[in-house]
Amino acid sequence: MLRSTLSIRPFDAMSRGILSAALERAGSQEVIDPLPPGNISLEERERGGRYAKWRRVGADSRALPPQYLGPEGGAQHIEALERLADLQRIEADAKTLRKLGYAAEDSAAAIVLAATANAGLFRAGVVLVGTRAFNCIANLLGYAVTPNLGTQDVDLASPRSIKLATPLPAGGMADVLGATGLRFAQVPGLAYKQAPTSWKAVGKDLILDLLVSARNQDQTHGVVAIPALGAHASALLTIDFLLAESVPGVVIGKSQLVPVRVPAPARFCWHKIAVAQLRELHAKNKSQKDLQQAGATAVCMALSGDLDELMAAGERMSDSMRGYVRKAFPAFAAQFGDDYHHVLEEMARGRGLPGASK
Repeated sequence: MLRSTLSIRPFDAMSRGILSAALERAGSQEVIDPLPPGNISLEERERGGRYAKWRRVGADSRALPPQYLGPEGGAQHIEALERLADLQRIEADAKTLRKLGYAAEDSAAAIVLAATANAGLFRAGVVLVGTRAFNCIANLLGYAVTPNLGTQDVDLASPRSIKLATPLPAGGMADVLGATGLRFAQVPGLAYKQAPTSWKAVGKDLILDLLVSARNQDQTHGVVAIPALGAHASALLTIDFLLAESVPGVVIGKSQLVPVRVPAPARFCWHKIAVAQLRELHAKNKSQKDLQQAGATAVCMALSGDLDELMAAGERMSDSMRGYVRKAFPAFAAQFGDDYHHVLEEMARGRGLPGASK
């Protein structure tokens, strides 16, 4: 479908229904439990009768101390059995979705995003962006895009002014990440004495990056304090275009269904074209991935009959963002074969973009 190496396959109606139910189940969780369900066992007591223990594995894959649940049949035991059943259903849903071919994430990323959701960040306006957002968007649109464009990064875009229903602990994002059970170290800033905007999971191929929109075209590598998060974020152009419209999504882990917010697919597509032009020369590989994701999103939207939505989002670009898209459009167009050349024609028409005609 694309001249790139990506293949796009639609999910059938039954598979889409399973995802829709999983999205509803994910959103209904009051607290997202990031760990595998484990098991509840009964052990004999010296004085007769039995007591229950809940055994689980932590984020580091090591056994946690068993949780004592009191005597068999007691209120605490019954409540734990009900909770275990809920977690097992969620784990079964996640397993089914993975088997069907929906894009899923590794355990470490799912655990970090669960902590982010539990802290109320997505409800307050933070949006998951980057490749992991692309995976969510492809799932929501109903298409399997292969091969999976893997990434180490968990990219979160935050408004400059964010109000949380419940303030974060004194340590801000550092405490949120610390609650995952994983160890994190801040990644030093690019410039001398520049505040860090990223955290690396020790011993894991995982980096969390915090982003915010730059206020002007000159602030391409600025760092902005986000007091409500007790952290700093990298200021990047066009992030505000993504934050302006987001939709609910679900991150599929090995045993988790994590409710998140992702950019509206149409805005994600245009933004990826623009950001491909903003990449520096040393990030050429990332630029190509940006264009691949934009192309796959455009094709999925065309197949779903959503081209009008894509065009409407294009009308909302700022003049400066349109300029970046215009420069990147020839490289974006080079991915398309004859089957979807009409998508390019439609995207280019009336938007000051290069004509896509051969």
